[in-house]
Amino acid sequence: MNSRSVVITGFVVLGCAGLLLLAAGRLGVLARPGEIVDALLAPRRARIVVVLVWVWLGWHVLVRTG
Repeated sequence: MNSRSVVITGFVVLGCAGLLLLAAGRLGVLARPGEIVDALLAPRRARIVVVLVWVWLGWHVLVRTG
């Protein structure tokens, strides 16, 4: 198995896991993804951390590759 196959398999597994979590949220087994995100981003400190991570990621992906 080469690295391309491993990456594609990983994305397929992540996609299936996301669909299962979404279905479990719709059925009422788990909280819906939007509710989880709202709970995680409720504190101001968490929102600031998310913005800083996006800035760091954008800097390293967009500026360094161009």
